[in-house]
Amino acid sequence: MVLPLFAGFFVDRKGSSSGAILFTTLCLVGHTVFCIFLTPPLQSFFGAVVGRVIFGLGEGGTGVVQGAILGRWFDGKQISFVVGISESVHYLSNWLGKALPAAIATYFSGYVAALWIGSIFLFLSVCTSLLFYAVVCEERPFVFALARTGSLVSPSPFPQPIGNWNRRRLGSATFAAGVDVYGTFEERNGLSEMDPLVLEDDVGNVKRKPIKKEESHTFTIEGLKSTVRSIYSLPLMFWLLACLHLLFSNVHNLFSGFSADMIASENGQVTPAFAALLASVDAFFPIFFAPFIGFLVDYVGKRLWFCLFAALCSCVAFSLLLYTYIYAHLLTYTFTCAYTALSLSILSIVTSSTPTLVKSAVPLVVDSNVLGTAFGVYAIFEAFGGSTGHILLGYLRDYTEGYTSDLCVLFGLSIFTVILCFLVIRIDRSSHKSTLNLPFISEN
Repeated sequence: MVLPLFAGFFVDRKGSSSGAILFTTLCLVGHTVFCIFLTPPLQSFFGAVVGRVIFGLGEGGTGVVQGAILGRWFDGKQISFVVGISESVHYLSNWLGKALPAAIATYFSGYVAALWIGSIFLFLSVCTSLLFYAVVCEERPFVFALARTGSLVSPSPFPQPIGNWNRRRLGSATFAAGVDVYGTFEERNGLSEMDPLVLEDDVGNVKRKPIKKEESHTFTIEGLKSTVRSIYSLPLMFWLLACLHLLFSNVHNLFSGFSADMIASENGQVTPAFAALLASVDAFFPIFFAPFIGFLVDYVGKRLWFCLFAALCSCVAFSLLLYTYIYAHLLTYTFTCAYTALSLSILSIVTSSTPTLVKSAVPLVVDSNVLGTAFGVYAIFEAFGGSTGHILLGYLRDYTEGYTSDLCVLFGLSIFTVILCFLVIRIDRSSHKSTLNLPFISEN
């Protein structure tokens, strides 16, 4: 649980491009070692464990690096959409990870072949990291000068995400051009200061500001102390978003851990294979819906209201699951499957929206210089909830010999999530003028 924080420290000090290479390489090396020591001539339990440990060191940092890259490269206008695409690929990989190994193992008459194919995918991820590093070193040469002043269509005055390049310009000439305390920019000479990549020189030529190379710093005790201080300086809104993510992600992750077994135990006629297929419904739809949700939020806003709607959907879904599980002996096979499918379809709305909505809000409230640390803390919250939650629900399952108590716990967490959503909306409205609920794409 502590590893993501050190990954965040590394990303903030050495850059996300270096972090991407390091952590994807660790994943590749660890998984390759794991495969080697599971191959019959060299089978070794200790060697396989060492491989998994190395893989875990890399896996714990990849999510932090990914969040930092998205937060630094996409300024407000696209952040929810690109996070949605990222989550879509994440769900696709999870779905393929569940669907392909069994078929590959059957085709090759053994599971080791499926593991080696995993190494191929990890090698491709390392190649992608190297490509990203090369692009960063070239400072995005494909960003070139635009035409003259007035050639840009000025967007409507949406608030600038807190903590990006424009915020670091406050207090200079930009402030004199008209910037309020919440970062909302006014138009000047037909050019909107809202675009974080737009610059205008002394003669009125308009061009785009190239992305700067990430600065690399050496590891020092002072640097570590600075990172620790930056944790304490993270704004209240970030901690509320982290708590919101903890609740949303773990309600889904904890349920997915026992959903197939629960469905199979509801009705004796449900086969384990069909139960597994039915349980995958809430993980399949987000592959297609997550990018759409991200674009919708960028275009119309209402981010926190979407979160509230998702929390209410979670309450409805778990209430239906409770009813179906408790009264399964009174329901026919058809009604049991129908109610369960309806509940999981409602849960798919939660799964599609909440990771995209909450994760994409972090770069809007945290300074880009500490995004790595922020996403490290963000990952720790999720890991803490998952580790403690699985133990608690497993104990309740063994103690009560059923899933009623587990579903009651998840239903209670859903209600608490609704309350927290109302709290976040109120604080955002009173302290930030509903910044997180405003759109970032012009209708023009």
